[in-house]
Amino acid sequence: MKLRFLGTSAGSPDPERASSSILVEGERGGLLIDVGEGASRRLQESDQWSQEVVSIILTHNHPDHIAGLPFLLFGWKGARRSLPVELFAPWQMMNDLPEFLGAIRLHPDRLPFPLLLQELKTGDFKTASGHELTAWHNNHLPVDEDGRDGSYSLALSSSKGKILFSSDLESFDTMFPYLAGAHTLILETAHINVRDAVRKGKASGVEKIYLTHIPRDETCDPVAGAIWVNDNDTIEIE
Repeated sequence: MKLRFLGTSAGSPDPERASSSILVEGERGGLLIDVGEGASRRLQESDQWSQEVVSIILTHNHPDHIAGLPFLLFGWKGARRSLPVELFAPWQMMNDLPEFLGAIRLHPDRLPFPLLLQELKTGDFKTASGHELTAWHNNHLPVDEDGRDGSYSLALSSSKGKILFSSDLESFDTMFPYLAGAHTLILETAHINVRDAVRKGKASGVEKIYLTHIPRDETCDPVAGAIWVNDNDTIEIE
């Protein structure tokens, strides 16, 4: 299974990095986890590994994780794509997305392909791309007035063990119940103590830790047991 980091920057625009987005290889097509600004451009770079995206997961509704979605859909519309796309998002975003897309002439009813909106919520689920995942609330965004979670971390099943995608975190503690049996941790670094989180991950037996969602002023000094990643870095879980 291959993973390609399409965007590795945090909230502030960065001339060297696109915003958060990861492409994951699947049996029936690619899975895109978050669609930050610049993701659609990265997908068109012919000298890099890519795969037709059939599933998208938006972990929460901050712009640095979703700003690239309209342009991705716009490009597919212009290309007259017909292959369906499923999109998982937290309830509030899933509920508001059709109206927002309609305001920029991308309402799902006007696209040449089916855009299948699904609620992202705590629990196990499968994607059209052939992935099996678990999602859980990570407290980066609060529960809304109706008791619905606003932000999620993910665990992806693989032959080598779980691959964890932290997304943005307010506290690394929300990852603890899922570290056992994890092979790889994709750790977003903008809001946490990175060295402490890496130490706890390695102590729990995580073999590989990759650091992403990197603030523009981050110097990326070496962190024992982890690797800072750049846009277009590709890793393979063998």
